Amino acid sequence: MELTGLPEDYTQLFEGAVIHSNSWGSCQSEYTPRVGRIDQFLFEHPETVVLFAAANDADHLFLNEDGVIMRRGGDSLSNTARAKNVLTIGATGTARPGVPAGVDPERVASFSGKGEQASGRIKPDLVAPGQWVLAPRSRVCLDGLPTATVVEEAVLLAKTDLTHEQCVGLGLPERVGLPPLEGEYMFKSGTSMATPHVAGLAAVVRESFRRERGYRAPTAALVRAVLINGAVDLPDQDAGLREPLEKPVDCSGYPNVCEGWGRVDLEASLYPGGEAGLLQYVDRVPLGRTGDRRSLAAVFDSRGPAALTLVWTDPPPETLYNDLDLIVVAPNGARFLGNTFLAAQAASWPDPPAKDPRLNNNVVERVVIAAPQRGTYRIEVVAARLRRGPQPFALVASPARFLE
Repeated sequence: MELTGLPEDYTQLFEGAVIHSNSWGSCQSEYTPRVGRIDQFLFEHPETVVLFAAANDADHLFLNEDGVIMRRGGDSLSNTARAKNVLTIGATGTARPGVPAGVDPERVASFSGKGEQASGRIKPDLVAPGQWVLAPRSRVCLDGLPTATVVEEAVLLAKTDLTHEQCVGLGLPERVGLPPLEGEYMFKSGTSMATPHVAGLAAVVRESFRRERGYRAPTAALVRAVLINGAVDLPDQDAGLREPLEKPVDCSGYPNVCEGWGRVDLEASLYPGGEAGLLQYVDRVPLGRTGDRRSLAAVFDSRGPAALTLVWTDPPPETLYNDLDLIVVAPNGARFLGNTFLAAQAASWPDPPAKDPRLNNNVVERVVIAAPQRGTYRIEVVAARLRRGPQPFALVASPARFLE
């Protein structure tokens, strides 16, 4: 939703926070100077994780210049959701008994804001359940008509200055057989519901590093990398939008502008193969100038596909300021380039390999190898272009063991 009374500089909201969840945004769908200041703030505060809802405008109806009713379709993110260093969260269905047919946790909600096909950047970053979620009700509603129906809309407005949708949402808990919960909750849908879920998971990831691994100051880049690394790729699907669309949407392939890098899965993120020790990471590793590289050696467990995720926090503008590459070399010499998924990463790539143009503007690079070989892999992070250094990065790999 769009809020009033916000400061000119949004970053004033983030001061002193380690994790900041934002279920608001502007319908102005572009990377504005205010959005650029968010990226600059996060570059200067590397431990701060900021999340923004992707907006609910993909199925928004409007009248175009020719008088034709259209839906927005693609490129329907809010402006704040375009910041490259935030986690932008879209919505899926929910596996809750009693919800209407078609609300499927394996599908991205049709309303969920979609990224721009031609931007070279994957947004949203992740998706999470955002339909039929129990949400708090305003106490103004509790003092008004806690079981109001649509018929009572005029009375509700007169007593509370809130609409039926604002006071009752999709319905109260008893609609699906839950206890009334003293009337303090109602069902709502939206990326605003999905985003706090992921903020909570980010807090768990950060606390896991602090308590279980003794790493007291994990960066936001590391938290983002862990959540993305364990995310689940959803089945190929259509966008669920009736045409005509202002901009097309393609929800097939991986990653895509509907699900991003997938639906969050905390267990897979923190305990790949059922073991915390199979999540390997490095953080705050600096690259000083163009051409610098850092190398690691790893072996991968046979219990799952090999997954590697590189994340860095980049200064503005909207395009990449500092560009890093992830390259993985298999025991047999085959090379896998980050964000090259078109050929299923099954062949040896030339040196240097060519980037997938769909994904050449990301601060996230991933390699996924369906059936890793036995033996030692070489992992390289290369400064393809540094306009200003040092540029630190975080890298996670699973299910893996790093070698000395």
